Amino acid sequence: MNNKHLKFWLVLLTGYWFTLPAFAYTKVTPSSDRIVSIGSAVTDLVVTLGGTSQLVAVDSTSNVPPSAHVKMLGYQRQLSAEGILSVKPSVVVGSDEMGPPEVLQLLQQAKIPLITLSSAPTLSALQDNIRKIATLLGTPKRADLLIKEIDNKVSTLTQRQKTQKHIDSTIFLLILGSGSPQVAGKGTVANRMIELAGGENTAAQTVNGYKPISQESLLEMKPQTLLVPQRILNNLGGTSGLIKHYPILAATPAGENGQIYGVDQHALIGGFSLITLNEAQRLASIISPPNSSKKVM
Repeated sequence: MNNKHLKFWLVLLTGYWFTLPAFAYTKVTPSSDRIVSIGSAVTDLVVTLGGTSQLVAVDSTSNVPPSAHVKMLGYQRQLSAEGILSVKPSVVVGSDEMGPPEVLQLLQQAKIPLITLSSAPTLSALQDNIRKIATLLGTPKRADLLIKEIDNKVSTLTQRQKTQKHIDSTIFLLILGSGSPQVAGKGTVANRMIELAGGENTAAQTVNGYKPISQESLLEMKPQTLLVPQRILNNLGGTSGLIKHYPILAATPAGENGQIYGVDQHALIGGFSLITLNEAQRLASIISPPNSSKKVM
């Protein structure tokens, strides 16, 4: 993994639970004419709710349609005031993970409205974020339809779980270069994603947030399904390359049975998001495929 990608994930973990200080909120009335969107989860909502044409800049974690002509800014925690101000934004919207604080303070002093959304790993936080962006864009009906669609997807996943014949022991590993992997525990977006997909995050029983995991602890968890960032799999040349770098993974039930899968890293940034829900739907067919004969371990 190159330094750019390593830095991306290290920054993601650093200050994972931090939220923005009070100065990030402003009384200046925001306009949706020229939107700077920070964070993949936030930008996805702006696009979905009809704000693509109003976007003028996004951070490096964001994906936008080819038709969007936007300036690419830095990583969401390493923003530059000069870069943002150069596009003359009418509003900056992002999750409470955006920063650094001194840049947000400069934007506040420049009277740029800041809208801060929750990065909590909950469905209610996602619904609140949808309504806030819809209010900015003036598209409340789109918000109603989107929330209804989300409720239907969650309901389908919940009903699926009631008919499961087994529950896979599943963990998500955040791998940083050659160092010890970090395991996602309770209170993380990865944990909520696994739960929705019908798996049981074994790490959530003893771990809060992201914590380094030893080889011994990894083997004791006996994961039947192991999830890692798709970017890591790509960089290492797939599952075989991953196991070559981390041979201990081959000794887990997931490694022995070829149950190691990549997850879109954007699903884990900025709280519970549309991308998280989409990944949960995809993983549901992997963790608990219909008519599966796998046994609980």
